[in-house]
Amino acid sequence: MAARKKAKKAAKRAKRRVVRAKRRVVKAKRKVTRKGASARKTVRKVARKAARAARKTVKTAKRKAQGAIKTTAKTVREATRTVEKVATQAVGTAAQKVEQATTAVETTLAGSPPAPAATPAQAA
Repeated sequence: MAARKKAKKAAKRAKRRVVRAKRRVVKAKRKVTRKGASARKTVRKVARKAARAARKTVKTAKRKAQGAIKTTAKTVREATRTVEKVATQAVGTAAQKVEQATTAVETTLAGSPPAPAATPAQAA
């Protein structure tokens, strides 16, 4: 009877050792899996951060470029306006001189003394 009891105890001890060993293996695997998961999480986090920073940089660059384009366009518009004003004035002055010369020639041909030419403001 004692022999059976001893054998039973020995078997239990052996079984316990096997179970413990298996538990240790499972625990180690879990640890490794957890570390891998945390590493993946960290990598994802860093990638997201980098993407966010890149988006910010792109937005800023885009904003600056649009501002520069608008400023350039504004300058060009102003210059165009100024040129148009000058051209209009030049054409108006030339037309006025031609009108005065025509009036002077007509009065000379008619033989009468030249009358003072009416300015466009008075004629209107």
